[in-house]
Amino acid sequence: MRRNNLALALVLLVIIIAGCVFVNRLPVWSTIEDFTRNIGSLLEIDLIDYCTDPDGDELSFSLVSGPGSINGSNYSWTVSGAIGTKEVEIEASDGEGKSSTSFTITVKGPPNTPSNPSPSDNAVNQNFPLITLSWEGGDPDGDEVTYDLYFGKTPDPALLRKDFSSTTHTKSALENSTKYYWKVVAKDGTHEVEGPVWSFTTGAFCLVQESFESLALGPLSSSTLSWGDYQKTSTSFAEITQRGFNETKGLTFVDPTVLGYAKVVGEGFKPAKSGAIKFDFRVSENGFFGVGDPIRRAPYVYVGDFGDGFGVYTYNYQTDKVRKRSELEPASWHLIMMEFDFTDSPGFAVYVDNIMHPCGYESYSESFDFTKFEFIVFADKTCSYVDFDNIIICVTEPGYSTAGK
Repeated sequence: MRRNNLALALVLLVIIIAGCVFVNRLPVWSTIEDFTRNIGSLLEIDLIDYCTDPDGDELSFSLVSGPGSINGSNYSWTVSGAIGTKEVEIEASDGEGKSSTSFTITVKGPPNTPSNPSPSDNAVNQNFPLITLSWEGGDPDGDEVTYDLYFGKTPDPALLRKDFSSTTHTKSALENSTKYYWKVVAKDGTHEVEGPVWSFTTGAFCLVQESFESLALGPLSSSTLSWGDYQKTSTSFAEITQRGFNETKGLTFVDPTVLGYAKVVGEGFKPAKSGAIKFDFRVSENGFFGVGDPIRRAPYVYVGDFGDGFGVYTYNYQTDKVRKRSELEPASWHLIMMEFDFTDSPGFAVYVDNIMHPCGYESYSESFDFTKFEFIVFADKTCSYVDFDNIIICVTEPGYSTAGK
């Protein structure tokens, strides 16, 4: 009887077990936080830290959508592409069922490349000894940006200022006629972006820059001009008139006889090796005058008829020759510029109305200094009038920094 009961129990147990169905439970995800990363950085996530299986099944992972890749349980992505938000969906499988989760990656870019420099690249005739440098910077994500400024006289400038937030800097102690190089490095705490190397050249040192507009009309006196001494003899004289270029104020010399002269002399400044003299003028048909350094007549021009018709002449003291450089129409405004350089190839060039004579360079076999200048109507000549305006006398020798009477 007992055996029958045991057999019956076993049969019932088999029936019960056979009637039960096993239910697989899906992998369970915890929240993967959203990430913010800069372009170029590596993001890695161990997915096992965020996913478990209630049944203890072994899990496998796959990338459903979004950037990056999965190797085993490791998700990785070297951040690239456009800035903005990327969504990543990942699926976990226990072999019988799947579940997925998602998270976002906010892609941030490096700072903007420094641009739009002031002074502009390769600018010339810039202010000295002070100049304000500026540029455009910023960050596409709105991150705080700091800058390193490099500045110097070589194409590989040295660090001048570090970790400042302004996009301007005022540089002092600049020299005249000098080329400077500079660059800016932008930093947002993660990335550094180096801007291009820019350059600019400072202007010449002006000994004289005179338009006469600030001077009172009337005869010259010893104190009228800050840059020159006025001298006269006999009936010759000079005065500030309304006869300048375009009927503005100017300096007029009158020399009615051969008995006298009038001149303005500038001297006492630091000797210079290179520079320029530039001025507008209008002279009468019978006019004679000279402008330049009277010591060696270099640079120097004579205007009048010195034996070969009315025009512009130069004289070379080494060859003792007078040469005509240009014809001139009297009673009309003209522009003369003399550029001198007494260093490697000593001499000076003469431009009349911005045109240089084919043989317009007066050369010398020795080097010397520019130490004095004059504007003169001669004692042995006459000149009904000569009007001067917009006189500029400058030094282009780099580092020239002192001048004064």
